[in-house]
Amino acid sequence: MIGMDVYDSLYTTLRPCKCSDETGCYISWRTYAAGYFPKGYVEPIKLAVNTNPLNWKTDSTYADYSLNKGGVLKKFNVIIPGVSDAQVADGVLRINKPKFKGSFLFKFNNYHIVDYNLFYLSIRENANNRVEKFIEKNNLLNK
Repeated sequence: MIGMDVYDSLYTTLRPCKCSDETGCYISWRTYAAGYFPKGYVEPIKLAVNTNPLNWKTDSTYADYSLNKGGVLKKFNVIIPGVSDAQVADGVLRINKPKFKGSFLFKFNNYHIVDYNLFYLSIRENANNRVEKFIEKNNLLNK
């Protein structure tokens, strides 16, 4: 549920994923610049579940640029390793300025529109890992 403000109390059975290979759970985040509070930001938003797509944790553990497998720009035709860092804070996913050619022109504080782009390869790799874990856990290869 990437891009949505999802609260732990929303579901009674489905829970937030707590690690990179957990299955039967959900991930969610909304990306904003460190220290930026979007219009309409209110105290309850701080309670939203956010997953850090660089370490797959929901706590405030900082993930450095070096952990970013690669992001993509608008056309999805160039992979940019280490494009951003990430940290869960204030009910959202916080990043510092992305690093890519021309990023000095990038004046946005709301990175919500690029929630996928910034972490593209990390998301792909993690989706594959979770599928493999699900198959293994449910013994689907031997059926």
